Amino acid sequence: MPELAQKRLLLSLLRQLAEVRVVPAAAAHLDTEAAAGELRAALLAEIQAFQTSANPEVLPAVGRHVHEHVEELRRLFGGGELGDFEFVRAHAEERAEQHFPLEVSLHAYRCGHRVLSQWLRQAALAA
Repeated sequence: MPELAQKRLLLSLLRQLAEVRVVPAAAAHLDTEAAAGELRAALLAEIQAFQTSANPEVLPAVGRHVHEHVEELRRLFGGGELGDFEFVRAHAEERAEQHFPLEVSLHAYRCGHRVLSQWLRQAALAA
Protein backbone atom coordinates (compact mmCIF):
# COMPACT_ATOMS: atom_id res chain seq x y z
CA MET A 1 0.00 0.00 0.00
CA PRO A 2 1.50 3.40 -0.96
CA GLU A 3 2.57 5.62 1.92
CA LEU A 4 -0.06 8.31 1.25
CA ALA A 5 -2.82 5.68 1.28
CA GLN A 6 -1.46 4.28 4.56
CA LYS A 7 -1.51 7.74 6.16
CA ARG A 8 -5.08 8.34 4.99
CA LEU A 9 -6.14 4.98 6.40
CA LEU A 10 -4.46 5.69 9.73
CA LEU A 11 -6.08 9.14 9.93
CA SER A 12 -9.45 7.57 9.18
CA LEU A 13 -8.96 4.98 11.92
CA LEU A 14 -7.89 7.64 14.42
CA ARG A 15 -11.01 9.69 13.59
CA GLN A 16 -13.18 6.63 14.11
CA LEU A 17 -11.52 5.98 17.48
CA ALA A 18 -12.13 9.61 18.44
CA GLU A 19 -15.80 9.31 17.50
CA VAL A 20 -16.26 6.39 19.87
CA ARG A 21 -14.26 8.29 22.53
CA VAL A 22 -11.33 5.88 22.68
CA VAL A 23 -9.00 8.66 21.48
CA PRO A 24 -7.85 10.73 23.41
CA ALA A 25 -9.09 8.76 26.43
CA ALA A 26 -6.72 5.92 25.54
CA ALA A 27 -3.68 8.12 26.18
CA ALA A 28 -4.62 8.48 29.84
CA HIS A 29 -4.71 4.70 30.23
CA LEU A 30 -1.48 3.95 28.39
CA ASP A 31 1.36 3.88 30.87
CA THR A 32 4.40 4.28 28.63
CA GLU A 33 6.84 2.28 30.74
CA ALA A 34 4.42 -0.52 31.51
CA ALA A 35 3.24 -0.72 27.89
CA ALA A 36 6.79 -0.76 26.53
CA GLY A 37 7.73 -3.46 29.03
CA GLU A 38 4.67 -5.51 28.13
CA LEU A 39 5.35 -5.16 24.41
CA ARG A 40 9.03 -6.08 24.83
CA ALA A 41 8.13 -9.11 26.96
CA ALA A 42 5.57 -10.27 24.39
CA LEU A 43 8.07 -9.94 21.55
CA LEU A 44 10.80 -11.81 23.39
CA ALA A 45 8.44 -14.57 24.54
CA GLU A 46 6.93 -15.13 21.11
CA ILE A 47 9.89 -14.57 18.82
CA GLN A 48 12.90 -16.68 19.74
CA ALA A 49 15.13 -15.07 17.10
CA PHE A 50 15.60 -12.05 19.36
CA GLN A 51 16.97 -14.25 22.14
CA THR A 52 19.09 -16.46 19.91
CA SER A 53 20.69 -13.71 17.85
CA ALA A 54 24.46 -13.62 18.23
CA ASN A 55 24.44 -9.87 17.56
CA PRO A 56 24.75 -8.02 20.92
CA GLU A 57 22.96 -4.96 19.47
CA VAL A 58 19.67 -6.75 18.78
CA LEU A 59 18.12 -6.76 22.27
CA PRO A 60 19.00 -3.11 23.10
CA ALA A 61 17.52 -2.10 19.74
CA VAL A 62 14.28 -3.90 20.65
CA GLY A 63 14.11 -1.95 23.91
CA ARG A 64 14.64 1.39 22.16
CA HIS A 65 12.16 0.59 19.43
CA VAL A 66 9.30 -0.46 21.70
CA HIS A 67 9.72 2.75 23.74
CA GLU A 68 9.69 4.86 20.58
CA HIS A 69 6.64 3.00 19.30
CA VAL A 70 4.68 3.34 22.53
CA GLU A 71 5.56 7.06 22.80
CA GLU A 72 4.28 7.64 19.27
CA LEU A 73 1.08 5.70 19.98
CA ARG A 74 0.50 7.62 23.18
CA ARG A 75 1.00 10.88 21.29
CA LEU A 76 -1.47 9.81 18.59
CA PHE A 77 -4.00 8.53 21.12
CA GLY A 78 -3.72 11.86 22.89
CA GLY A 79 -4.88 13.64 19.76
CA GLY A 80 -1.46 14.47 18.31
CA GLU A 81 -0.94 15.00 14.61
CA LEU A 82 0.06 12.07 12.45
CA GLY A 83 3.85 11.93 12.14
CA ASP A 84 6.03 10.30 9.55
CA PHE A 85 6.95 7.23 11.63
CA GLU A 86 10.61 7.78 10.77
CA PHE A 87 11.59 5.64 13.77
CA VAL A 88 9.96 2.63 12.06
CA ARG A 89 12.00 3.18 8.90
CA ALA A 90 15.17 3.72 10.93
CA HIS A 91 14.51 0.52 12.86
CA ALA A 92 13.93 -1.46 9.65
CA GLU A 93 17.17 -0.10 8.19
CA GLU A 94 19.05 -0.97 11.38
CA ARG A 95 17.70 -4.54 11.26
CA ALA A 96 18.71 -4.82 7.59
CA GLU A 97 22.23 -3.66 8.43
CA GLN A 98 22.35 -6.33 11.14
CA HIS A 99 21.25 -8.93 8.54
CA PHE A 100 18.31 -9.71 10.79
CA PRO A 101 15.68 -11.81 8.95
CA LEU A 102 12.85 -9.74 7.48
CA GLU A 103 10.26 -12.36 8.38
CA VAL A 104 11.23 -12.00 12.05
CA SER A 105 10.74 -8.23 11.90
CA LEU A 106 7.35 -8.70 10.23
CA HIS A 107 6.37 -11.25 12.88
CA ALA A 108 7.38 -8.69 15.53
CA TYR A 109 5.11 -6.06 14.00
CA ARG A 110 2.19 -8.50 13.89
CA CYS A 111 2.80 -9.32 17.55
CA GLY A 112 2.96 -5.61 18.36
CA HIS A 113 -0.32 -4.96 16.57
CA ARG A 114 -1.98 -7.72 18.57
CA VAL A 115 -0.73 -6.19 21.84
CA LEU A 116 -1.88 -2.75 20.65
CA SER A 117 -5.36 -4.11 19.95
CA GLN A 118 -5.52 -5.42 23.51
CA TRP A 119 -4.51 -1.99 24.88
CA LEU A 120 -7.21 -0.31 22.79
CA ARG A 121 -9.86 -2.69 24.08
CA GLN A 122 -8.74 -2.01 27.67
CA ALA A 123 -8.73 1.74 27.07
CA ALA A 124 -12.21 1.60 25.57
CA LEU A 125 -13.48 -0.23 28.66
CA ALA A 126 -11.71 2.17 31.04
CA ALA A 127 -12.91 5.34 29.26
